[in-house]
Amino acid sequence: MASTSVDVALAPNSSVILEPADSLSFHLQPQTAPQAVLTIRNVADDRQIAFKVKTTRLQHFTRAVNPGLLVPNGSASIMVILQQKDCDELLRLDPAERQLANDKFLVQSIYVDDSFYELVKTKSTKEMADELTNMWARTDKRALSNKKLRCRFVQDNEEQLAAQPSVLFLDLLQDDKPAPKVAENREGGKEAIQEVAALRKKYDELTAQRDVLMSDLDKTRQLLQKASTDAQRAKKLEVIGAGISKDNGDTPDFVSLFKTCEHYRQLNEIWGLSARCICWQGQKVLQLMCVTNENGSSTLGKGALELSVRLRPDSCSHVCK
Repeated sequence: MASTSVDVALAPNSSVILEPADSLSFHLQPQTAPQAVLTIRNVADDRQIAFKVKTTRLQHFTRAVNPGLLVPNGSASIMVILQQKDCDELLRLDPAERQLANDKFLVQSIYVDDSFYELVKTKSTKEMADELTNMWARTDKRALSNKKLRCRFVQDNEEQLAAQPSVLFLDLLQDDKPAPKVAENREGGKEAIQEVAALRKKYDELTAQRDVLMSDLDKTRQLLQKASTDAQRAKKLEVIGAGISKDNGDTPDFVSLFKTCEHYRQLNEIWGLSARCICWQGQKVLQLMCVTNENGSSTLGKGALELSVRLRPDSCSHVCK
């Protein structure tokens, strides 16, 4: 029977072997929480070790058996679980983007003496965890053995494609037909890549031009809207300022229009206003005054209210005779 090759690594100045040695692979599938198993072995014949597993992305992974102890020639298997939401997020990335993920694990180990081991192994699970936590807090970092493992996130179809040769020709030679050359296919692939790059550049240029045109169109629409609003306002003012038209005798004049407004009604109830259109310094003016009493004085005394509104020079000719 052929021997099985195991991916292992022995850290410097340590009796710890990791399986796998360099990376943990997570096989991604939708709506699942992928798992990977890390095995830690103590190959020393006469020394116990303590170990713990740390990660750069604690919120992404769930770990079991951390930290722990290993007897001589003992081993422990740690199951690492990737959260389902993070798996789904990775599946939305392109394979090339997933390769940029920099998630890592760090396995730290240190030799422990027999007295500490005998003390800890008699305690409950929680008490053992507390003792190990205190021990790690007091440990000199220079005495630790460290081994890093990268995370690989792959889909099954990606591994199948990676296992296949980049150029595969299975066609049999018939009628002395020459087999296609790898160099020619590589050249064709290079040309295809260049063509895709050129199309991408052209697409980016067209997209930029489209954005500029859309911006100009929005500005034009805003200017047209403003011009339309100004025209409507000017037309409305012209109608009000012109008063009655010569060919429409039943249209109320400017004074009558003003008397219909709510402000005039309220002021008239309090003060008793009179309104008329007069000529003043070449301008047509709408004049409001308080009603006077019998002796000619204002009902408000010396502070009689007088409000004048300037109109266009050609306005109110039909009112001011």
